[in-house]
Amino acid sequence: MAYNFKVVKDYGTLSKHGDLELKLRFMSWGGNAPRYDLRTWKGNVPLKGMSFSKDDIDGFRAVLATLDLGRTICHPKDETPALTPRTKPSKVVNALATLPANDANYNSFLAEATEDEVKEAIDLMRSNGGRNKMRLKKCEDKLAEFHGARILAELRKKKKAAPSKGKATKQKNEKATEKKAKVVQFPKKKEEIEKLPETDEKRTYEECEAKLSKEREMFRDSDSQYVIDGLLEVCQTDQNFRNNVMREDKSYAGAFEYFFNMAKSGYAVRYGNICYLDNNLALEYAIDYFNKNEKG
Repeated sequence: MAYNFKVVKDYGTLSKHGDLELKLRFMSWGGNAPRYDLRTWKGNVPLKGMSFSKDDIDGFRAVLATLDLGRTICHPKDETPALTPRTKPSKVVNALATLPANDANYNSFLAEATEDEVKEAIDLMRSNGGRNKMRLKKCEDKLAEFHGARILAELRKKKKAAPSKGKATKQKNEKATEKKAKVVQFPKKKEEIEKLPETDEKRTYEECEAKLSKEREMFRDSDSQYVIDGLLEVCQTDQNFRNNVMREDKSYAGAFEYFFNMAKSGYAVRYGNICYLDNNLALEYAIDYFNKNEKG
């Protein structure tokens, strides 16, 4: 029998029994849109299996994260030790690895997370393929903050423990230490914005995509491309945000100016005399801009 299929991506073999292999693949059948496919194969011949959408996979992963898969397995015929139970991810780790990155609850969990929890969430997302780049990037940036805070603490500790020297040498060392400390400074806390009132409009994702894609041509740098992609991701699920994006007085150019001014005002990391606004902060401020009520 001839099979009309195309394997877009092979995620690997889950188990093998003789010449049969259970594989997870992303593939197209009969020229249709590709779906996630869990199926038994005999060589290159497909046997029984099931296909899933991305939402199915996300739901499946969320359910698996709640299961306690650690079980004691007995081996009556030998003395093979029982398997070590798996550690179930904590509530914080599970939230960091599964919630949408633009969700307010996500940012709350990220702010409260310890360094070990952030590391565990990063490992969990990478083991699942690391498909949500925005969520992974936020955790990596948080991990960098922990690292930067340690550097700053070490600089202050060294300054306090430094032996007493001549006045000129001491002042010189203090200035050098102060200069190094300025390399790691983190954003001051962002104030809450006054949001635009919700409307009954039903602007579509396609309208937003067309508008932002046209503006994308004027901002070809990779940072702006990242921010615009993030805005479109929010447009997929938030009707009110779509309405705000389509307002005549809102544009990506305006968002760019807004987060540029936020950086100058101190809502960014400062390296010496240079302000650095990472892509996730720029995206957060761009979302604020489209939601912000500019009256007065």
